Amino acid sequence: MEDFKYNPEEGFLNESEFPNPTDDTGVQARTQFMRLLNQIKDFINNVLRVKKGDTPVKLRINSNKQAEFSEDGENWDVVVGTGEAGKGVPEGGAAGDYLEKVSDEAYDTTWKTPDNELTDDGETLVKGKTVKQYVDSKIYPTITVTLLSNDESSVEGQEITITDVDTGEVIDTYSYTTPKPVKVAVETNYRVSVNDKQYYVKPKNVTGTVKFAKDIAITMTYKKMRRYGFRRAKTESNPTSRITYLFDAEGKAPAKMNLGSTFDYGGWEDFCNEVNRPVMLKKTGEVDYELCHTDHSKRIDGITPSDYNNTAYAGNAMSEFRVFKYTKRYEDADYEYVIFCDGKYDDDYECDAFIKDDGQEYDTFYYGMYMGSNVSSCLRSVAGQGIMTGQTATTEYNYAKANGTNHNIISKCRWDYLLDLCTLISKCDNLQATFGNGFVGGSAQKTPGSHYNKGQFYGSTGSSDSVKVFYVEDPWGNVWERMNGLINSSGSIKVKHKAPYPTPSDSDVYNEYTYVNNAPAEGYVKDAYGGALGFVPKTTGGSDSTYFCDYFYTNNSGIKFALVGGDWGNGLRCGRYVDLGYASSSTSGAVGSRISY
Repeated sequence: MEDFKYNPEEGFLNESEFPNPTDDTGVQARTQFMRLLNQIKDFINNVLRVKKGDTPVKLRINSNKQAEFSEDGENWDVVVGTGEAGKGVPEGGAAGDYLEKVSDEAYDTTWKTPDNELTDDGETLVKGKTVKQYVDSKIYPTITVTLLSNDESSVEGQEITITDVDTGEVIDTYSYTTPKPVKVAVETNYRVSVNDKQYYVKPKNVTGTVKFAKDIAITMTYKKMRRYGFRRAKTESNPTSRITYLFDAEGKAPAKMNLGSTFDYGGWEDFCNEVNRPVMLKKTGEVDYELCHTDHSKRIDGITPSDYNNTAYAGNAMSEFRVFKYTKRYEDADYEYVIFCDGKYDDDYECDAFIKDDGQEYDTFYYGMYMGSNVSSCLRSVAGQGIMTGQTATTEYNYAKANGTNHNIISKCRWDYLLDLCTLISKCDNLQATFGNGFVGGSAQKTPGSHYNKGQFYGSTGSSDSVKVFYVEDPWGNVWERMNGLINSSGSIKVKHKAPYPTPSDSDVYNEYTYVNNAPAEGYVKDAYGGALGFVPKTTGGSDSTYFCDYFYTNNSGIKFALVGGDWGNGLRCGRYVDLGYASSSTSGAVGSRISY
């Protein structure tokens, strides 16, 4: 019997190559055997897609992510770099015809005409493309960046950099003129970044993973920086007349509380929603979810219950501040200036409030929505729990840190940020008259959380109703708050306006604090230091309705650790009330603190 041979015109095992049998038994055996061989032949030919008159073409990806083609199903050549138009593509077909993909490696060699116009779906080989063009577009998709500015200013010449995140290697960097496709290998984890543009907030980095046959189009937009500022006339006693709006704040209607009723945002509603929101923050520092703005017992959908009062929850109810992270504070002989900006407009703009205890700059910071409660030796921000009082500053500091990395009690830079925002949107220095008196006429502390359903702001003219600003309940009144960053050292007021902070002590561990001025006499604040270190009382002689409308107290013996806000019995002294007469080791049932992250 002859050896079976392969005939490229007919396939495997052709009848003419099999010898004729000499008897009936042989005929039957031959017939059965040929049926079996034909089944094998059909199976093999179907796998290899061998057809008469066609050149068997296959495309595949090898283990090195290179494209290969084959004309016989056995010998494979790398496609990338051949540059030979049409190599491996069968003759015939019309423009728009395609080769159907029949397996993970192979394409049918018969050109087919689509019912509709083809799209590049990664599953077909379109007529008119060389194998190299086709494979390059699949194995090396492109990232194309379009740069824009929100005021149509020129972005030509801005630098775009595409980086391999895993290796740190720069894939390409170029000056922008028009969108430029950049080839990037499949499965590359990439990062697209741009350089600074003066007076514009640059777009955030874009990251992702390149997928097979998927070109990536990215639009990145520079946004003109916005500056909302105010100027305070030092010698003007009227708390409203002394404030003048600057830059993008000019022309805005001031906000105010219709006391005991609704909050009138004036022209500031969009700003307030952009700069601030209520969230549940995990102890790891991740936002778990946003709270409903008008009912904190619900999540943002207004239906799902939240954990705002759940002591078993591994996190806290927090007020998030964001976007306008840069501030510029300075003064001249006649005025103090405070300006908020969504970018670093110049070198005088700082982001002190957004620097955490690790010394790193972040895009957000978090202020406890509620005064701190003691839950298993951890200072927590949860509604419905009594405020932790009667502890030393060291205990408060350590219990705050028990939440995890970058947690601490509140700091002066964040207190300044919060209350300067209040002055900005209200165009007034009398915080109690504008936002509400707060709980300032009681005889004992009030449990936090009473205004969980009062929105972003709430206040009244009464003295037994807590005040709420930017989702922070009791920013003044109820219980004094201990605060990092401000001390009185034997009559010298010193400030540290950014983290980290040393553990509170009655000893002088505050060598990184900066001297600002001598402590004035006790009384209502008339003038204050207005430089980069924020609000520091300089002179007294005002009243509860003039200048700053808030009180200052001092004791110049030894080291005193700042208390702010005032308590349930301090009446109209509250607001920016500063007490620099209390040692960090002292304790009181009217003194507590609040966590920050």
